[in-house]
Amino acid sequence: MAGDTWRLIGVAAFGGAGLVTVLLLWLFSHDRRARLARRLYWITKSTAAFVGWVVAALGQAGYSISERVTTRKGEVILRLADERNRVWAAIVYPGLFPVTSDQVGVLLRAMAGSQADRALLFTRSIFTPAALQRAKGQPLTLVDRDALSTWVNLYSGQRKA
Repeated sequence: MAGDTWRLIGVAAFGGAGLVTVLLLWLFSHDRRARLARRLYWITKSTAAFVGWVVAALGQAGYSISERVTTRKGEVILRLADERNRVWAAIVYPGLFPVTSDQVGVLLRAMAGSQADRALLFTRSIFTPAALQRAKGQPLTLVDRDALSTWVNLYSGQRKA
């Protein structure tokens, strides 16, 4: 609200120059800075910290982890159960490169191997269009760097009772 007031004052006070003021205020608005900070937060964290946070968030979300495997590439594959005892597979890709269709295929194979009903894929990066296409119609939940902020807001508090 305060940002909107300053934008209006800029337009009123500076006329044509107010457009530049509005543009600068928009570029450096609190919302944009906060989104950028959330993205940079995950990029700057170590792999172990990122994986640890995802595992903790899954626990707070009501999942219990029955199996955990770390691959040579650093990916963490999890077998989970939710509150309704449905089996889930999850993969945490800690890399900063976009997740490809092949990596979604790894999740689908892990899902079949663990006899999971559904699957989660977490990344600090984004998904390629081919990866999104391959996941389409599958019982997968894809969590990229933008969706991580939602998980932070939902599951960074206290453990569920």
